[in-house]
Amino acid sequence: LRVLAEYMNDDQELELTTFQQLYIDVSENKLELVKGKFKEAGLICYPVGSFVKSLRTCNFCKGSEEEGMPVAIELNKRIAGREVPFTLKPAYTGCRVGCGEPLINDIGIIKVGTNEFDLYIGGKSKGADAKVGTLFKKQLVPEQLYAMVDDILDLYHEFG
Repeated sequence: LRVLAEYMNDDQELELTTFQQLYIDVSENKLELVKGKFKEAGLICYPVGSFVKSLRTCNFCKGSEEEGMPVAIELNKRIAGREVPFTLKPAYTGCRVGCGEPLINDIGIIKVGTNEFDLYIGGKSKGADAKVGTLFKKQLVPEQLYAMVDDILDLYHEFG
């Protein structure tokens, strides 16, 4: 947080989004410097606009390995910031409780076994047409999950 504060004006607000992202305004002439400083501090900067948002996860998972967080972290590295026709929101949860809200996001992943994941698509959390996502593939192992999500994003990028 200290690194964030260093580049904020006294009257500026720090915004925490529903996707666990922090937003601050940075002047364009300082952007590369700030991105470098954030990277040094372990923070990742994603573009704003029509891109894949960072993977939303459960807020308070107690067991990184048990809840499959290494898979979530790897998936986020692969997809967050990819250009798409319209903002796409992915979510992940490490158990069937669904704290990361995967069923009401564009792409949702639920850990269902020791190393297996169900993949949902088409969820929508807001509006009169809000809906639960559709189960697309069951019991994918991590490499299958990564490949399937890549394929979905490639199709979305190409055909919208």
